[in-house]
Amino acid sequence: MKPAIVAADTNLLRHPTPRRYLTVFEALRNRPVMVLPTVDWELHKHLPIQARDYIESTAKRQGVKKDRKLQEAKAAAASGASNWWQEERKRNDSVYVYAPDLGHEVYAGVVAQLPGAAFTDENDNDQWIYAQAMAHDIDMLASRNRDTIISEVLDEHFVAHGYPCAPVTVRSLWEHTASVAKTEHRPIADVALETMLCTIIPHAWKPSPESAAAAKWSAERFIRNLRTRTKPKEADPEREKLAHTLHHTVKAIDEEAMIEHCNAAYAISPGDARETEMRYHKATRAAVRKTGLNLWER
Repeated sequence: MKPAIVAADTNLLRHPTPRRYLTVFEALRNRPVMVLPTVDWELHKHLPIQARDYIESTAKRQGVKKDRKLQEAKAAAASGASNWWQEERKRNDSVYVYAPDLGHEVYAGVVAQLPGAAFTDENDNDQWIYAQAMAHDIDMLASRNRDTIISEVLDEHFVAHGYPCAPVTVRSLWEHTASVAKTEHRPIADVALETMLCTIIPHAWKPSPESAAAAKWSAERFIRNLRTRTKPKEADPEREKLAHTLHHTVKAIDEEAMIEHCNAAYAISPGDARETEMRYHKATRAAVRKTGLNLWER
């Protein structure tokens, strides 16, 4: 039986918070996250942009004036993010595994087998990423683009061609959490909470009322970052389900229960996934600090 490995689309991995959730979620089950060739190529472009925009928004929030130093900091963060991504493929302790590029001809042949009506994105990236997942025999594609991939059309198409269902299942983080929770016979809220706490728990966690309050604050910030950053009427319902579930779960937890949950998360928190993400923050923040602008000690 082949190992269960999940691939992820570009939009899910380019943003730190959903990226951290997925990598920890998979690491808790001793699984890496597969990076497909198109996703790898797009992240080379998008991670520097995301890092630049983060520095700009942080500076704006803190009232930092736009001057040469800020421009240098944005460039440094972008460079740090790019270097991080390039270095991860060279490590043997990264949470990511990189699919070998099988070549344009192979992927184009798989794309030709897909029903175009199942994909509503204008640039066709979803089709190409889906085809690469098929070519690499990946069972599940974690995606933030569920509104542009119509699973029912995919299933109908492949069933008509003799498959029991579509060869690659596409799930949002919410759908993936719910599916795994069902398999593990656990409440969805428990699985989601465990994942989030394993993501945010401090390396030097020690149970106390103060640390429980700090963990709750970190959880609330994590949930805010998980939500859609657009107008409410344009919110992605799949992302909102996960954020909503986490928000109400954390809100209902008292101090004693929070300490118990954090103790449990600290005991199982996956080192490789956390260290992979920590290297990203070190690469970007260290690069920014070298410019003389420190946005994290204000």
